[in-house]
Amino acid sequence: MSPGNAALIYNNVTFHFLHPKPEENDDFQPGKVIVRPGEMVLIIPGGCGPYEITGRLNKSWFDGKNADEGNEVDAYWSDVGVGWVGIWREVDHQYLFSFVLNPATAISVPDDE
Repeated sequence: MSPGNAALIYNNVTFHFLHPKPEENDDFQPGKVIVRPGEMVLIIPGGCGPYEITGRLNKSWFDGKNADEGNEVDAYWSDVGVGWVGIWREVDHQYLFSFVLNPATAISVPDDE
């Protein structure tokens, strides 16, 4: 990434996981999201994690894998206008998940990496 580009950091993001079985409760996990040109990083420290999924822009959606190889996760997500919705695949389970990025909470920082 060239100097002068900025990353947007969204703290206090709530990730909502919908369980495929109706008898199981939905799960809500706190985390943060970092947005850079062509890239979005989902960071969830708790749950069965930690998870750090760097998604690359692919047409109109992001897709990525968890950086921690001990927790195999593939995720795909897209902006649906009122938030982000995606599919989270972990081992033998698949979940729908969603999150909302509140522009009022975004922190812009230089991204010189």
